[in-house]
Amino acid sequence: MQILDFNSKYYCILHWLTILLQNREFDVPSALALEAKEYLIESFSVDYNKYDAIIGYRADDSYFSFAQDFINGIISYRQLNNAMHLGKLGLQFVLKSEKAFEKIKFLGYEKAEYSEWYAKKRI
Repeated sequence: MQILDFNSKYYCILHWLTILLQNREFDVPSALALEAKEYLIESFSVDYNKYDAIIGYRADDSYFSFAQDFINGIISYRQLNNAMHLGKLGLQFVLKSEKAFEKIKFLGYEKAEYSEWYAKKRI
């Protein structure tokens, strides 16, 4: 099985960002931001279509807003990188092929108490 792991030593946050740039709609309000987007795609794109699974950062609204701010020059590379490394809860596993889906098995679950975890989510 071919796994693309954006947390390996071969990739940086900019490789992950190009996946977002190619698959999500970004507000690119300036010529400089558009130039940054084009440069990143040209320089850091990864052919992710040949993989069965991808491990990377989540692309939900909270993480996406950091990426948007980086493209628009609001935060630095260091700030973007720090934001993406705020714990393992930010990791996302994407199964892309039938081969990958055949490998998963339900092993159990853990109960997440609302009183503890909802407060942490709001922070």
